[in-house]
Amino acid sequence: MYMYVYVRIYCIKVQQADIVYLNEVRATQEQSPCDFSNYHLIWNECTEKKGYSGCCLLTKLRPLNVVKGIGCEDAQGRAITAEFEKFYLVGTYVPNSGEKLKFAARRAAWDQQMFKFLDQLQKTNKPVIWTGDLNVAIGDCDVYDGDTNPLRPTCAGFTPQERSNFAFLLDRQKRHTSDHFISFAYAFTQQLNMKDSYRQLHPNTRREAYTFVSAKQKNILLRFF
Repeated sequence: MYMYVYVRIYCIKVQQADIVYLNEVRATQEQSPCDFSNYHLIWNECTEKKGYSGCCLLTKLRPLNVVKGIGCEDAQGRAITAEFEKFYLVGTYVPNSGEKLKFAARRAAWDQQMFKFLDQLQKTNKPVIWTGDLNVAIGDCDVYDGDTNPLRPTCAGFTPQERSNFAFLLDRQKRHTSDHFISFAYAFTQQLNMKDSYRQLHPNTRREAYTFVSAKQKNILLRFF
């Protein structure tokens, strides 16, 4: 675990990134072993239970304003929005629907609130960048067996409801959803018209695109920018 943390720290220092968003940090700021003295550090920790969830933003640019959460209670520390001179950066660790979709209702409520939050930001006419672990594989090519496993639509992150929400939000084609699953997100399509930057450049790439990688090659693209 500590080796994994220090590898990440090393990568951040080598890349000299201006802005870094981290999610699922599972710690308070005081518990962090990292020296990020050359960054403005914004931490949104989970207050619901120790060692769970949480996110933080490292930025060399001082934000004009910072909002934690997405306009509703955020005891799990799942979102940070930083306003800069020319854009907003929204970092989120989206709730998972859980095993056997036991948290599907919570996820649906989050999606609805998220779309409303992004809509309000875009009404300022300032560009919005949304990144993080969005816990959804939108297209068939975003998961290793998306086009071969008939049970995949029953799994968290790949349900028709989750996929249709984000497909319309990101202006994706609805080739993998049916009209029955077109959700409230459709109403926001024209207003938000957000783009999946990676898929704009690499629409069909599989193995190199996956952000969740397992030893058994059961890989998924869950993180977006």
